[in-house]
Amino acid sequence: MSLLEEKKTDRKIHGRDISISTFECDDGGVIVEGRLTDRRLIEISLITGHDAPPGVVHDMIIRIKLEDPKMTITDIEVELPHVPHDECIETQKSLDWLKGQTIAKGFSARVNEKTGGPKGCRHLSALLLAMAPAALQGFFTSRSKEALPKKTLSYLMTHFFTDTCHFWRKDGAPIKDIMKRLE
Repeated sequence: MSLLEEKKTDRKIHGRDISISTFECDDGGVIVEGRLTDRRLIEISLITGHDAPPGVVHDMIIRIKLEDPKMTITDIEVELPHVPHDECIETQKSLDWLKGQTIAKGFSARVNEKTGGPKGCRHLSALLLAMAPAALQGFFTSRSKEALPKKTLSYLMTHFFTDTCHFWRKDGAPIKDIMKRLE
């Protein structure tokens, strides 16, 4: 029996939507926009002792501008149209440290280290971590309208693809084939 068959009720109580889009810039960069929206679908009693009606709990937007083949973050914006507590607004600048960083191996660990716990917001971190692989896809799409130069492809393979998942494992056929073509 699957977990869906085990469900006790059809009543949905919470929903989270994450959407991520990439846009080309006239200057050759790309802007990646991510939005996280949490909706509470039932009334609850909060641990603060207050009741909370159904509605939007979090609505957060992150925009990052990426440039050059290293996927360097040259600018970042955080919008918080809806947060559950006034204090949450204080995290709006918690991702500014990303300017000058690259989305490459170790990115997730750096994000968790710099924004974990009381240093940031777990929802902004979750959105940013969801945006990273989508940013790679969007950036690669932007650059792949024509065949990439061997130097660029070699850099991308080394820093962004190799050993990032089962398909792109170092000893797998796709990597071996691409690296052979780059020789």
